[in-house]
Amino acid sequence: MARSRASAFKAQQYWVYEAHKQEEACDLARQLNLGLPNGSPGGNECDIMYPLHRLVITGKDSLPNLHLLFGPAASDALAEPHARARQAVLLNARAGLVDDEAPYIRPRKASRAEQDALGRQLQFGQEYRGLLPHCFGGTRDVASEKKQKQKKRRDVEDVVVGGGGGRHSKTSSSKRLRGHDTGSGYPSPEWMDTSE
Repeated sequence: MARSRASAFKAQQYWVYEAHKQEEACDLARQLNLGLPNGSPGGNECDIMYPLHRLVITGKDSLPNLHLLFGPAASDALAEPHARARQAVLLNARAGLVDDEAPYIRPRKASRAEQDALGRQLQFGQEYRGLLPHCFGGTRDVASEKKQKQKKRRDVEDVVVGGGGGRHSKTSSSKRLRGHDTGSGYPSPEWMDTSE
């Protein structure tokens, strides 16, 4: 693990401090409309995922191009970030999201393993959306929600009306459900009967 971190650091350092000095790397960056950090360690372009996403989205994420931009440590260092970039780009391509600054969108076709992983991720996303429909814009079963609200209202009315031996009409029970002033400055809870 420490070796891969050291390799990733070397690849990052190469991208920030060395790539802009190589003519071939500069040519590739121009073709992909990719801003080189030019030795300045600040800004979004210094994040290693920035060039990786652009390489992936244009289908230029070959090993020679990775070596051009990230140096000789690229093969060891970028296996995991490259896989993450591929997954993100392939998922976004399916969703119709694009990179506005990329000259074109042409990622390489997903391998069988990548297709399987994407399928699992999409299935998980659909199941999760089903669990939390309001958060993710999923469909709501309005009829079912309406039935549940009506049932809750009937249950509360039954408790209030039934608890008093049937003496109260529905109109008086609906008044009670709004809460009463108990003299404490706070209205009583909706379910508490304070009239007696």
